[in-house]
Amino acid sequence: MWLVRKLRYWQYNKRHHTYIKSLDASLRANYEKEVMISRNVIVSADVSIGKYSYVNPRTTLENCTIGNYCSISAGVNVCPGEHDLQALSSNPLFERKDREKREPVIIGHDVLISLNVVVLSGVHIGNGSVIGAGAVVTKDVFPYEIVAGVPAKHIGWRFDPETIKWIEKTEWWKEEPDRIKEIQAQMLKNNSNELKDK
Repeated sequence: MWLVRKLRYWQYNKRHHTYIKSLDASLRANYEKEVMISRNVIVSADVSIGKYSYVNPRTTLENCTIGNYCSISAGVNVCPGEHDLQALSSNPLFERKDREKREPVIIGHDVLISLNVVVLSGVHIGNGSVIGAGAVVTKDVFPYEIVAGVPAKHIGWRFDPETIKWIEKTEWWKEEPDRIKEIQAQMLKNNSNELKDK
């Protein structure tokens, strides 16, 4: 049975140009090309992962959409089930039947989620943002914002507002790696010219 499953994953990878090494990653999830899923990663069927994104070991992804070129470190837990604190007991046996379904997590493009992060349901994480190791993300994260802590709080920005505006306008995450290198070279040139003008 194990060998049959392994063969199914091998065939899926070949057909879809993916690198799914974990047999706990549902093949009913949506994986774009060049996605890499390490061993010991759980991906539920209600997950979508964009091209060139990768996920490291001991990570669990549920009920989420992940953009292109994202980097997800080991030990990350996205949209885990939560206990119903309004019920008589927090034990799932007493969970109310009318309880709403968990809201999905939306993760933009080029997001870095560091080691052992937890992202709670309903959170939107903007393009280019960075989540520090061990953070618990309970609210939305702006594009290119850096957050860390429990609960996660703002600690900085990756770039100044003008650079963020320029990057967002390029929508480079829709391109292939060769074209992105050209865009990056243009960004470095722009930064170099700004320094000369100062």
